[in-house]
Amino acid sequence: MNGLLIIVGIGLLAWIWLGHRHVPEFGVHSEKEERLAAGLMLLRKNKSLTNAQYRKVAKVSEAQATRDLDLLERAGVIVQQGKVGRFVKYVLR
Repeated sequence: MNGLLIIVGIGLLAWIWLGHRHVPEFGVHSEKEERLAAGLMLLRKNKSLTNAQYRKVAKVSEAQATRDLDLLERAGVIVQQGKVGRFVKYVLR
């Protein structure tokens, strides 16, 4: 009985320490991970990717697409080719 109380107490402390957040299970992916994976699959298939193509496959706004592509660029996964506008495309690094 004491062992069970200790385990429950540790669980409660962990729950409080984590700020009552839900910790996803292994194998469960966030929406962001899902859309980044979809974009990378399209990029591998087509060899390049535009913001408009990413928006379509990820079903996000232009601003969110730009943030996601910037994230992948900063992580060193993709490289931007072109400076601005419709001439910008992304390729795998």
